[in-house]
Amino acid sequence: MQKTTSMKRIALFLWYLCITAVAYGQPEAETCTHPQVLQQADSIISNYHAQGFRTYKRGAVKMERNTEFPILLNLERGKWYAMGFVGQPDAQTVRFDLMNSVEYSFARDIVRKQRDKTNETHFEFIAPESDRYLIYFSQKTKEKNPCGYFFIMIKDMGDQKNYKIPEKNY
Repeated sequence: MQKTTSMKRIALFLWYLCITAVAYGQPEAETCTHPQVLQQADSIISNYHAQGFRTYKRGAVKMERNTEFPILLNLERGKWYAMGFVGQPDAQTVRFDLMNSVEYSFARDIVRKQRDKTNETHFEFIAPESDRYLIYFSQKTKEKNPCGYFFIMIKDMGDQKNYKIPEKNY
């Protein structure tokens, strides 16, 4: 009888540790309020809305310098997605990686301020498979906790089979 009670206490304690670790394992991302970043992101998103895309996910985040910020999401086969990231105006490098569970590194874009004269990256693609995709974005900047803004837009392709993804226009 005493062994059963001890086992229950141990199990309850382990359950408590697991719940606590999940609840406090990763702090919530802080919201970014940098007006230039928000205005730049809104402008890009408005352009995609004008092309018939609708917002799937978007958000402003305060990041750690030179640290990747991950987002895990489900994308559906045959859907047309536009996604991107806007970094701090003074960011020297902005990086966006898209990975799926099969090919891992599926798409990557690295923008260097000195070469590309911008702090944003965005691109479009049609998901080849319904799968969980992992997005990482990061920026290299002098600020300790820089602001950034990510967005994912979606457009149904309908019955048309001859959609051609437009080239980058920047």
